[in-house]
Amino acid sequence: MIKPFIYLGDAKHIKAIDVQEIILLKAQRSYCNVIMHNGDSFMCSKPLGIIAKELPENLFIRIGQSNIVNRNHIRQIDKSQKKLCLTGDHKINYPMRTCELLALLGIVVSEAETACRET
Repeated sequence: MIKPFIYLGDAKHIKAIDVQEIILLKAQRSYCNVIMHNGDSFMCSKPLGIIAKELPENLFIRIGQSNIVNRNHIRQIDKSQKKLCLTGDHKINYPMRTCELLALLGIVVSEAETACRET
């Protein structure tokens, strides 16, 4: 069962956040920028690694050291640019090989399609 809410705070407030509405979490030193589906974003006073432990593993994937993405908000994988295109025109680079990214997402396709031979 997916935990429906997490609680994230800044200097003034603690917000109950619907995890389904989170598009992206981006590390900003010891803070985290939370980008929401409705277009809002806010800076949270928790580091990304701490927030990662509170998120449902089946819904979120960590992309490198600085980003956690809600898999339901991935709209396209740009293999040539090595970018994930997300809801709301957000784009982030992915540092791994495309076949590794697809494995994280649980997508099984032929080796030729995944460009696993990329260097």
